[in-house]
Parts: sequence; structure tokens; C-alpha cells
Amino acid sequence: MTSGTAFAQSETDRLRDALRSATRADPRAGDQRTALQAKVTDADRQTAVGQEGDEDVKAQLKKAEKEHRDAVEEFNQRSRAR
Repeated sequence: MTSGTAFAQSETDRLRDALRSATRADPRAGDQRTALQAKVTDADRQTAVGQEGDEDVKAQLKKAEKEHRDAVEEFNQRSRAR
């Protein structure tokens, strides 16, 4: 889990706790509950986007590593051919 994902998860947990607290404190706090629920949903969405971004970066890294290995192998083959 990346630090961004960990932060988003802790933010989500904090918002859920605030939502529960607000709901228990005043059952008529529907507006506040709705606003907090929207924040939780947004935090969940940001977490998902961050995870997708992590996968994209991992794929780019894997591609770059393969290209590097291929270039080193080609260099070594040319050096041996001399």
C-alpha cells in the first residue's frame, strides 16, 4: 500500500467515524450526514484512482526495465561480435 493510499484510507476512516458520531449525536442531522457521506464517497473514489495510477506506474516501470535489459543485451552482443 502506498502512502497516498494509506492516507486516503485513514481519511476515509476518519470521515466514517465523524458520520457515525454525527448521526448518534442528533438523529435530525440528515444534512450533515449527507455531506459526510459524500466526502466518504469522494475519498473512496480518490483511493480507487490512486490505485489505478499505481498500476499504470508499475506497468510503465516494467516496460522501461524490459527496454533497458534488451538494450544491454544488444550492446553485449555487439561487443562480443567485435
